Amino acid sequence: MFDALWTGVVNGWDDDERHRKFLDHARETGALMEAARRYGNLRDDPERGALAKKRIGAIALLATNELYATRSAPPGRKVPGWLVASAVTICVVLLGWAAWAFGVASR
Repeated sequence: MFDALWTGVVNGWDDDERHRKFLDHARETGALMEAARRYGNLRDDPERGALAKKRIGAIALLATNELYATRSAPPGRKVPGWLVASAVTICVVLLGWAAWAFGVASR
């Protein structure tokens, strides 16, 4: 199927619909690298080079979108429970001490 679509692209080079179908198929089958290689072979062609470069840019955009779609969230950093308990204990002790000191000083 991939080769048949590529043959259609080469035979109907000016037909944007053929290029779109080929790139859609390449994206769906994971063959974007092969599609880029084939367009890359034509980028120095005097008649087809400009459009081939444009299609390589489209392939790069498709590949980037694929990477973003499969990206996972960075692992979260959890604060250890013992650290949270220690911080709460220290705060309670300091607040208690401050309340006691304020009570003694106001007498």
